Amino acid sequence: MRDFGQRMIPGVDLPELQWALMTDGARQFRPGLPMPKMVPDDHLRALTVPTLLSMAGRSEVYDAQKAATRAEAVVDVTVAGGLAAATFRTVADRAGVSVRLVQYYFGDKAQLLSDTLTYVQRDIAEVVETAIAGLGDGASPRQALQAICEALLPVDERRRRAMHVFVAFGTAALTDTALQGPRALRRGQGLVDVVAQRLREARSDDHVDDDALLLVMTVTGLGNGLLAGDLSIDQSRRILDRALDQFVVIG
Repeated sequence: MRDFGQRMIPGVDLPELQWALMTDGARQFRPGLPMPKMVPDDHLRALTVPTLLSMAGRSEVYDAQKAATRAEAVVDVTVAGGLAAATFRTVADRAGVSVRLVQYYFGDKAQLLSDTLTYVQRDIAEVVETAIAGLGDGASPRQALQAICEALLPVDERRRRAMHVFVAFGTAALTDTALQGPRALRRGQGLVDVVAQRLREARSDDHVDDDALLLVMTVTGLGNGLLAGDLSIDQSRRILDRALDQFVVIG
């Protein structure tokens, strides 16, 4: 069954069950009559989208570089004009692909925004991890926290673009209820948890979680000030030092 299917649709490697469902569906097809629903809609989309892409001449459904190119296109459009400017058309034009392909990839606008935010968060997480790794094994909690916080400041193009996206989401959330609520708050929780973990290495009181959130919000404010040109890099680092002095036991 699979060998036959691969000869008919080259480049698509589906499980035996999916090939069987496709074949069974073809047998039951009658002109003028609706097809019976044999699989849930989400499973059907997972089946048909790779098939359509392959039939259009694309033998590779997912490509990490192409995925990054599309996400970077969303970031480019967002940095230039905010989230409202990030439409399927503008993203497709920026990425140099068809609107239909962007629609296939993201599904809808909500998924486009969610995937873009996740992409940017992962990119910044790499920056933070690199900063921590550069300290070595003997770093104190204060040194680790300083590295984490300074890695978040938009002092180069990579981090400025990320901060632009974060600010765009924060601004849009003021009027878009879909970007508000518990789900939105969880977007930055991973960073707060990392900061709290480092704070616990330096102190053991009941205010660690609150102070971790306060420190992250301080860094966010400094980042906004840098992005807007209200603060210099030296000013932001000096203020960050003072904040760390208040939250971390120096040892």
